[in-house]
Amino acid sequence: MGRKRKWNVARQADGRVKAEKPRPHLQRVADFARMMRDPTLGTPLGTLYAQNKISQELYEAGCAYREAKAEWVAAMRLPSPHARAQDISRVHGLAIEPDPELEARRRVRAQKRLESYDMAIGSHSLELSCVQATCVDDLVPVGHPQLLALVCGLTRLAAWRKGGRS
Repeated sequence: MGRKRKWNVARQADGRVKAEKPRPHLQRVADFARMMRDPTLGTPLGTLYAQNKISQELYEAGCAYREAKAEWVAAMRLPSPHARAQDISRVHGLAIEPDPELEARRRVRAQKRLESYDMAIGSHSLELSCVQATCVDDLVPVGHPQLLALVCGLTRLAAWRKGGRS
C-alpha cells in the first residue's frame, strides 16, 4: 500500500492530480519577462501589434504619429507629458542657447508635420482621438468601437504615408 493521498489537491475522475491553472501574478511576471525581451510590448500599441490586432504597417504609422507629436511638443517648448520624451537640453542650468531662426523653422516644420498627420487621419474625429490616446498617451482602447476607430485612423495615416507624403 502506498502513501495516503493529499486531501487538499484537486484530482480528476481517475484519481490523477489536475493540472494547476496559471496564477495571475505568475502571468504578470511572464508578461514582464516578454516585455524585457521585446521593447514593443511596453506600449499599448506594441501590445496590440504583438496580439496581431494591428499589422506592422499600422504599428509603424502609430510610431510615426508618436514621433511627430513628440517633435511638436519639443519644438513648441512645452513640458513633456511623459518622462521618456523629455529633452535633456532643456534642463535648468545648461548654457545652450538655440538659434532663434533655427528654432522658428523647427516649430513650423513640426507644426506642418503634425497638422498633415491629423488631416490624414481626420481632424476632430473619433479616429484621431483614439490614435492620440493610444499612440501618445499610452491608453488602451476600451471596447471594440475604440479599437475599430484606432485601426481606421491608423489605416488612413498608413495609406497617406505610403503615398509618399511622409
